[in-house]
Amino acid sequence: MIILAAATLAIAQQFNMAVPLPIDINIPDIEMDLDIDPQLNVDIAHEIAQNIKVDMTSVFEGNYWWGSGDHRSDYMPGLHNGEIPENADKEDIHIVIGPDRYNADSEFSIKNINGDVMVIGYEGDEIVIEGTKEIWGRKGKKVSDEDAAKFNIKVEEHDGDLFAYMEAPGVHAEFYEGKMDYHWHNDDDREDINFSFNLNIKVPKKLALNASTVNGGELRIENMMGDVNAHNVNGSVYVKDVIGLTKANTVNGDIEVWFLESPKRDTRFHTVNGTIEIYSPKDLNAVVTFESIHGELYTDFERVKTLPNRLDKQKSGDGFRYRINKNSPIQIGDGGPEMSFEMVNGSAYIRERKS
Repeated sequence: MIILAAATLAIAQQFNMAVPLPIDINIPDIEMDLDIDPQLNVDIAHEIAQNIKVDMTSVFEGNYWWGSGDHRSDYMPGLHNGEIPENADKEDIHIVIGPDRYNADSEFSIKNINGDVMVIGYEGDEIVIEGTKEIWGRKGKKVSDEDAAKFNIKVEEHDGDLFAYMEAPGVHAEFYEGKMDYHWHNDDDREDINFSFNLNIKVPKKLALNASTVNGGELRIENMMGDVNAHNVNGSVYVKDVIGLTKANTVNGDIEVWFLESPKRDTRFHTVNGTIEIYSPKDLNAVVTFESIHGELYTDFERVKTLPNRLDKQKSGDGFRYRINKNSPIQIGDGGPEMSFEMVNGSAYIRERKS
């Protein structure tokens, strides 16, 4: 195992080496039983990122945005701490999207808010969304059938791409030039209703995929051959047997990725509180950049060397500003696509895949 950090390169004597204890920075989970601001997670993460000069914007590239104008203290219904009461109303979900609604170049996006998302690539040509919808009122309040019917998975087509997303009172999806913004406004008719959607999805394995959830669940993706973007906020991200992964992000959670083939394109991995583990075949060739306020970069690949420091160019007003990156890039093998890690509390591991 090789340790790579702060422009140094050293050989570790044991695989299980000591990692410094994290500093006392934490992004709290969203607890909606208390009257707190769900925007707090995003604000704290951005503040930390600015203080350590780490661009965490991509953590939120799932394009979720919570708020209502300037009134950030407003209550966001539906977000919960992952505990579902026994008396919650349950309903099965079964949605089939035929091949007539997409083409080989389409991207399929699934955006959940509360609950797990499991996506598995397969040889079929239909997108099949199954799972369970659970819904309950605050403090044991019964949810009427009319109100429960307002919480659904909606499917839309825009500019050749497919979007499936959690639809609920106060939650809005807007589309512009093929991009989706998924956000909440303070609607007067909203109710104090909590919900959770646990989804299992089969997707044609060659389609591009953009999958995300926010709270109270894990995101798992397996067996996808096309481009993959994976986003979570309060939960971990697990990706296995993929070829085209480009981004995996979360705030509170770990990231674990198993490449079926060594990546041929740039990849980016970001978390605030968590560990990142990447498994790649032995023919990996990459240039690795790593930033963490308190963590290290480890690898068991043997052909490793440091590269000269980079001069970063950043947009500033009408011009640009430049700074020398204090962390030297690391070359694995012959070099190649960039593998970027940005973290706050946690270490990253790049391991050779054995099976």
